[in-house]
Amino acid sequence: MENNKVPVYTIFEKTDDNVSYVVKPLNGDFKKVYPSGFEFDLNSNDSAAIGNVIRQSDRTYIEKKFSYQGVPVHLKHLPTSVQIDGPRRPLTDLLISNSIFLVSNRFRAVVEELEPQIHQFASVELVWKDDLYAGNYFWFYPCARVDGMNRVETTHELRRDRYWKEVFNGNYVVDLLRVGNNNIWIDPRVLAFYHPFVSETFKKAMDTAAVSGVGYHEVSTTD
Repeated sequence: MENNKVPVYTIFEKTDDNVSYVVKPLNGDFKKVYPSGFEFDLNSNDSAAIGNVIRQSDRTYIEKKFSYQGVPVHLKHLPTSVQIDGPRRPLTDLLISNSIFLVSNRFRAVVEELEPQIHQFASVELVWKDDLYAGNYFWFYPCARVDGMNRVETTHELRRDRYWKEVFNGNYVVDLLRVGNNNIWIDPRVLAFYHPFVSETFKKAMDTAAVSGVGYHEVSTTD
């Protein structure tokens, strides 16, 4: 039976060749980057310690770490310069370092057109291994948390109503009613929540703007 549901996707850095290019921060400290607006224990470096894992009203958590959680982070310790390994080449609009997306101004413009002043961008300079300038990009933090999975159609296990534990041959199914008008979001109940989810509207806008380097994994939906 043909599935006519509007799809959603997770996105990733897509390369057109078989060479892995390392993007290495030259300054900053990701261990000191964590969500803003929360009262963490500033004297503890253990992200799992009491005071560094803050329970939310929906039984999800905000942790004292730099990974994607659908909230903005303190920018002070984000790297402002990164080095790109490999030969000089035209850069795609999406790169990745330390599991955080680096995006071009073209990528940023599409996001701002779709959802103005919601998501977080922080400027970063790219340089080649010989320290020659390669470009200006942005660290990109999606700042929307959406509990988006359909409770009936998703066949992974929902543990204690807190997070989805993946099971063999299980499937995620996104509930479009839960997603609403969001175009870029993080699902706090999906353990691999460093992967942003995006809408079909997002994909079409990126394609229209000829944004390069964005790969898409399609996720089933229900409305």
